[in-house]
Amino acid sequence: SAPDPQRDFVVTKAGTLDGPRGFVSAVNAAASRLPAGQRTGSVFVHGFNNNFAESLFKDVQLRHDLETPGVGLLFSWPSKAKVLAYEADRESALFARDDLAETLRLLARTNLKGYNLVAHSMGTFLTMETLRSMALAGERETLSRINAVVLISADIEIDVFSRQTPAMLTTGLPIYLLESDDD
Repeated sequence: SAPDPQRDFVVTKAGTLDGPRGFVSAVNAAASRLPAGQRTGSVFVHGFNNNFAESLFKDVQLRHDLETPGVGLLFSWPSKAKVLAYEADRESALFARDDLAETLRLLARTNLKGYNLVAHSMGTFLTMETLRSMALAGERETLSRINAVVLISADIEIDVFSRQTPAMLTTGLPIYLLESDDD
């Protein structure tokens, strides 16, 4: 049966933004439609083996289930979306570091009062690598706009994580790690 917009998550409209300026304008427009106290956001960075459509659904489902207020944004990187493409996805995640950093810099230029950066699976590796580089480069103003970093089912080896976090923690960036017995 056809999806029911009253019951199901459906895409009702899609569009193209006009570069960085268009991105900032779109975020500001979305924020301006919210009450002043809710002009925050959340950025979701998807994980391994997820195509764009699956990532968008996971982002919307997570925001719905957690009743996340504010402007929702999805940062999608080019996953192969295949179970046997782990190494290719890891390389794609590394390739996307500069793009995620640029997105975070653009968010710092918006009217959002801050945002949560939520990453899942291999997206946690991408997120931590990006934040580490930005912290080491002294991008404190950009990083200060992040209210919290939430890592869900992190796909990061513990020794790597231990080496990544000190640079970020010195900036005051709060990092939360969510795991389950299945991780």
